[in-house]
Amino acid sequence: MAKRPTIDATFGPLILSFPCLNEPDEKYNVYTANGVEDPNSAAMKKAKAILADALKKFDLDPEEAKLPLVREMQKDPNAPEGARKPKKVATGKLVLKSKSQRPPTLFDAAGKEIDPSTVSVGGGTKALVQGFLAPYDMNGNEGISFTLTGVQIIDLKEKGGRKASFGAYEGGGFTQDSASSAGADLNLGDDSDDSSDDATDDAGGLDI
Repeated sequence: MAKRPTIDATFGPLILSFPCLNEPDEKYNVYTANGVEDPNSAAMKKAKAILADALKKFDLDPEEAKLPLVREMQKDPNAPEGARKPKKVATGKLVLKSKSQRPPTLFDAAGKEIDPSTVSVGGGTKALVQGFLAPYDMNGNEGISFTLTGVQIIDLKEKGGRKASFGAYEGGGFTQDSASSAGADLNLGDDSDDSSDDATDDAGGLDI
């Protein structure tokens, strides 16, 4: 059997949304570091360029292939009070989705590896996410998955809403020492329903 092609990739900095880095997600039993940003931000423009290049290298149709880049959705803020299932609407931002069955390696802003037990990474953390892209074909549905292997924390927000401040690094950032002391034309779906996620190590089958 031929080895599946892969492309190493680093995305960001992105703002992490409900990250599961200290322990796996309870529903799917995977580690995640989904990153959110404005579609016109430098990080998302770069992400779309990386994915567009990957589509070419994997010989996938950019209008049909599913991607780990989707439109962020939220419950309609104008829905009637007490509505049982309010519809979801786009926020205008994009989400880069990633997951892995193995815990990703954590790094501080200086590139030093972090002991996961010393930090509690929460939503709102600014970070670079690293992993590899790979093509998949599941029941005739082709796409690209992004498997998470590492996260570099630039600005940490701990779970529970507490924000940790750290020493200066290129204008300010997170370091291990301070912690211890303290796409055009891409097929973008939405993240309104994650129920079809296939909890495999390669993150294939993302609902995108």
